[in-house]
Amino acid sequence: MNIFLIPYTWSRHLQFGIWSALCSLIAWWFYLLVLTQGGMVWSSGWDAFVTNALLCSAVVFANIWGEGALRRWSMRRRLWKLALGVGISMGITLLVTWSWAGLSLMFLEDIGSVHHVVALKYRWGNFMGTGVGVAIGVMSTEKWRGQPKTFVLNYLLGGLFAGLTAGALWSISAYYWVQNLYWAGAILFVSFGFSFGWSTRSTPDDLYVGWIRVLSGNRFGHRIPIDAKEKLPKERFVGAYPNGLDLFFPVESFVQPLHASVVHNPTKNTYTLRGLTQYHLKMVRMLEWAKLNYDPQSPVPMEVNLSNEDRVELGEGVQVEFLILPREER
Repeated sequence: MNIFLIPYTWSRHLQFGIWSALCSLIAWWFYLLVLTQGGMVWSSGWDAFVTNALLCSAVVFANIWGEGALRRWSMRRRLWKLALGVGISMGITLLVTWSWAGLSLMFLEDIGSVHHVVALKYRWGNFMGTGVGVAIGVMSTEKWRGQPKTFVLNYLLGGLFAGLTAGALWSISAYYWVQNLYWAGAILFVSFGFSFGWSTRSTPDDLYVGWIRVLSGNRFGHRIPIDAKEKLPKERFVGAYPNGLDLFFPVESFVQPLHASVVHNPTKNTYTLRGLTQYHLKMVRMLEWAKLNYDPQSPVPMEVNLSNEDRVELGEGVQVEFLILPREER
């Protein structure tokens, strides 16, 4: 997980899902390697717990380590969070696995040794419990203060969703698609990791910041950030006055001394373009545009919210682009 390699597009919402699926697949490959090279060193009664514990550990590792990599946590902070999250998730998984095995023997038909049965109706409780264990394990490492009321619900529903999705795909693939428990296990791990990572978190927006980049004229490529520190709004001014403005252009381009400004509201994480002149000022995006020339009869300037890669026309022949890039970009 590298913030410089994750563009601010819709695909950033899938990054944690893909990362969790990859870590889960590596864990399944390691599991098979141990089984094929060293054999099963535990009794068959522990097989369900070992599988579920490995799955929850891989997903917890992916979520905690991935966030640590994005936020540049220290190695010490990553390790203690990882130990706490994995320990809690494995404890819950152990409790759920044993409890579900006992309930299966009590309420389902006599099947002998339940740990040998791989039918979904005997295993869906394990998958659901593993999802809850992963959710609580990851939640235990998060900051609870200031979180919305849906914080806990989001993780718990994400864990249940991951368990249901992975269990369904595992059963369908084992019976109809691949008809092989090794490949079905790989699908189980990948689908669980992707479902949990995708449904519970995304790449944080606070790791990005807006920039204004010049696309034309003799200042081509020049750019300035619109960063808001300490949760305070930030406004950048654009015009032809070279002293005091954040981005200025030559007067020959018919850009007024104070032409426009861009405001960042850190509370809502929005960027707003304001028109401060009666001369040409136009925002252009795909299938949409807005003219922001100042109306002298209006008590407030015209404004519009900006999105990534919007273009803004100022004066005659001057064009700038609004970009959202990683905050560490310089």
